[in-house]
Amino acid sequence: MLIRFFVPWIALAAILGFAVGGSYVWTSLEPRHAPSHEQHAANKEKGANPEPINEAEHAIAAYTFWLMLFTGILAVATIGLGVATYGLYATGEKQIGLTRDQFLATHRPELIVREVGWNMVDMDGGSVVDDSSVVLIVANRGRNPCTIVESALELRSGAPRAFLVPAGENVIGRAVFAPGQFEGFRYRITSAEEGLTVGARGMSDCYLRGTIIYEDGAGVRRRYVFTRVCRRGSDDFGGTGDPSHEYTD
Repeated sequence: MLIRFFVPWIALAAILGFAVGGSYVWTSLEPRHAPSHEQHAANKEKGANPEPINEAEHAIAAYTFWLMLFTGILAVATIGLGVATYGLYATGEKQIGLTRDQFLATHRPELIVREVGWNMVDMDGGSVVDDSSVVLIVANRGRNPCTIVESALELRSGAPRAFLVPAGENVIGRAVFAPGQFEGFRYRITSAEEGLTVGARGMSDCYLRGTIIYEDGAGVRRRYVFTRVCRRGSDDFGGTGDPSHEYTD
């Protein structure tokens, strides 16, 4: 981009430099030829005065000198205009970037988990809990798109642990959310501990804790932490009522 911008100015500076240099060489370095003896004798016989010729040469030299001077001034002014134009261009590009960053900061995305529930399957004319997975409904209620880049989920009995760090994994999977978009995801129960939690859900509370890290268009990452609880004797997940169990950094 910068090369494309500077090439015309370099070419113009070369042309103006050639014009100024050529004028200087023509006026200052080119030797002036004195009239020969025969020409001087012929002019003397004819009574011609060579002075007008010298005056004409001086006039042309003076004209060329002033032309060279003004051309040099024009060259300097043109180069200065090019530098100023580039400065305006760079300032405009910087301002566009700042405006974009400000827009993204004030219109940022916001992922939330709307619903959590056991995966239900139809069996013998009714719906029963599928012990192999939990379903989450994730929505973007912000004003800009975002992408899930890391995520971690944990299902356990008893109070949730203090921290749950994805550590580079993404159990939900990479997903792009437009403003207002929502998607359903299935978290499959694979560990033995979580299997025991599912089996004992009628006798103790089950907690699903998750951490979702998502990224906006400017590359800014945010962490969303949530916890849902399925109370003993129930098949429905709800909030814990503790503000520290759901927040966005």
